[in-house]
Amino acid sequence: MNDSEFLESIAKSRVSFLAMLADKIQETDAALVHLGGNSKYSVCAVEDAYRRFHDLCGISSTLGLDATGRVARTIDAILSVPFRARRGLSQDELRKLNSGLRFLNLIACNEMRSREF
Repeated sequence: MNDSEFLESIAKSRVSFLAMLADKIQETDAALVHLGGNSKYSVCAVEDAYRRFHDLCGISSTLGLDATGRVARTIDAILSVPFRARRGLSQDELRKLNSGLRFLNLIACNEMRSREF
């Protein structure tokens, strides 16, 4: 594989990643109403959301989407405490997560526009 083929492969991976990221943001946004409280359902919803974003942290930086990776790590940090405590999110954590999702979407769109795909 020559350099241009490698760069093309990375570009395709970024496009795929950003499409997947949009889905993950949308899935988590739809689950916000279920993430609060301490029911078994909210604990499972937190686990799902945490796993979604924990995986995204490393992948985004690997693909050169550093700002996206930083914001994903912030979301990961918001979710990690309730995940480890096996509880739902507090109202404050829900507000932070909601803001983080909006910001992640904005940052990812900006990074996508700023790169040649």
